[in-house]
Amino acid sequence: MNESLIQALQLSIKLSIITSILLLIIVPPIAFGISKLPSKWHILFEFFFSLPLIFPPIILGFFLLLIFSPEGFLGQWFSMVFSETLAFSFWGVLAASFIYTFPHMYRQTRAAFTNLDPRLTDLARMLGKSEKRIFFTVIIPQSLPLILKSMVFCFSHIIGAFGVIVMVGGSIPDKTKVASIALFELVETFQYHEAFDYALVLMGISLCSAVIMEVINRLFIEKKRKTPLYADY
Repeated sequence: MNESLIQALQLSIKLSIITSILLLIIVPPIAFGISKLPSKWHILFEFFFSLPLIFPPIILGFFLLLIFSPEGFLGQWFSMVFSETLAFSFWGVLAASFIYTFPHMYRQTRAAFTNLDPRLTDLARMLGKSEKRIFFTVIIPQSLPLILKSMVFCFSHIIGAFGVIVMVGGSIPDKTKVASIALFELVETFQYHEAFDYALVLMGISLCSAVIMEVINRLFIEKKRKTPLYADY
């Protein structure tokens, strides 16, 4: 692989890592906060957060481009604060990747919180712990394996994302030209040999992600389910 393709691969990995870390930091508090709202609000948030999953990636990217453009409200704010455009920039691609993978991370996090044994939180409340402390010392540690598994999935998902990224960021070398776009351009110009080598690298990253998810599932999630505390009443 030549230098430009290596740069595209490095940019994809950088984008995937930063997005995954942001998801890990931001999504659990949001899911926990929504879980504390009245149930009638859950349907509204579930629908709103599901929109990035419902829309085709290319359509989602188009609407995000309108919002991130200098004429869009978010693009205008970003330009005013940081003196640069949000569309066709790494930050725009990062924001699009976050929005694109947010629904999956949110749903898995909510599922982890829902499947948590209520006796754990009840016992913590009986000991006088605040809801904030329960979140950080009980809920997050017990839910962390499933959350990490979802984060690894999102990492792998971003590595191969195309439609939403190409709409928001285009193909600017060392800025928005990620691995999936570089691979597409190789195929478009009939450079199948280099495209095949590049596809093998992406496939290898995806397979490694799948192995990591399976390890997390076997070592932590399934093991936890077999403990007496998680047995049926």
